[in-house]
Amino acid sequence: MALGQLTRSSDALSALRTAMAEAQSASRWSVRGRLGGAALQTVTARYDRHAVRLYASALLLGESLVRGMSHDSGLMPRAIVLHCEWLIEACRQLAANGNVVALQPDDALGRLAASAPQAPTQPLPEAWLPALDHARQMEEALKALTGSRDA
Repeated sequence: MALGQLTRSSDALSALRTAMAEAQSASRWSVRGRLGGAALQTVTARYDRHAVRLYASALLLGESLVRGMSHDSGLMPRAIVLHCEWLIEACRQLAANGNVVALQPDDALGRLAASAPQAPTQPLPEAWLPALDHARQMEEALKALTGSRDA
């Protein structure tokens, strides 16, 4: 199931990159597009960079979760579970608010970013440290993507 989700996210990333390339190409064929072409190039390059970073960090997180489960026969630490739940909810909010172009203080994504998980209060088993690190990287990538939206 998780592999299927990652495959679908890869497909979505490919579709995003294709749409951005088409937007860049189409902008060359109109006066308005030529006037705003530089800004469009900047925005699409930024979205592309952040989307790739988010996807890569999700892959690394998935791999580190699998490694953690294979090296530690116990349950996943609560801190990792909470961080993953937060990431899932943040991605759901982003998917549900795809037409939002600028984060406002009362925007659900803005509130979500402010409610990021706290650092674990107890030390984590060694096998789970990479997972926590990758979860934090994904959190930063998600915040960068949502914070880069242009008005």
